[in-house]
Amino acid sequence: MADQLLGALLQPCKASVAGRTYDYEGMGLAEYENAYVVAHRDDSWLLYMPDTARFGLAFGPNPDALTALGFSSHDALAEWLG
Repeated sequence: MADQLLGALLQPCKASVAGRTYDYEGMGLAEYENAYVVAHRDDSWLLYMPDTARFGLAFGPNPDALTALGFSSHDALAEWLG
């Protein structure tokens, strides 16, 4: 499973998150203001938020038009696997 993530890594680039599927903590989009995409597969993008050192999964056609699933953690692989 880790090999799938390693094979999907890319040069980090700034992400634009326009929506969030779940918002259990009531943070809205604030968590994603400084997000970067670090891996990509099909329409799934792994986000990294350096301000909190957390990872999250987002969906969309490109890094400029993403919708975050809404969960995040310090475990990149767990987030990547959903």
